[in-house]
Amino acid sequence: MIIDSPEIMKARARGIKFVSKEDSLVMRFVGWVLGFLDKGFFMRLLWSRVGKTIYYPMSVTHPFLEEYSDLAETMIQAECKDIPLWLWAVLYLFPLPAYCSWFRWRMERRFYLDGLRKYRNSRVHLPSAIQAAVDALWECHARPWPRRWMQRWLERSL
Repeated sequence: MIIDSPEIMKARARGIKFVSKEDSLVMRFVGWVLGFLDKGFFMRLLWSRVGKTIYYPMSVTHPFLEEYSDLAETMIQAECKDIPLWLWAVLYLFPLPAYCSWFRWRMERRFYLDGLRKYRNSRVHLPSAIQAAVDALWECHARPWPRRWMQRWLERSL
């Protein structure tokens, strides 16, 4: 079912656009570069927000389906600086190879932290959820930062 939640309607009024990563030359380039490290996760599964544009992955046919509503609203609420797309791409990709991309780690960690905060008061075993977040960051975001450092930051931030 396609929805237009109040949050999505407010976002559209503020000028936030939803664009498929397939339709963006820059996103396709970033996906091609990261594809060597992330097995295609960036293009197939991950949402990205740059300024007032939310780029949804190729696996999503319509970003306003009910199953994506929580994720779309999280992306809308994310604090994102209005930086040009080309600068975002440079900061996101470099330095490559992996393990030392502070910008990629900095850009992505907020979304994972917000997700973990939802588990804090649930029955989910929090250390397991933190480890799953670290694994996802490691695998899906081309190993942006040392695992142990990511885990410690998430634990301290909760």
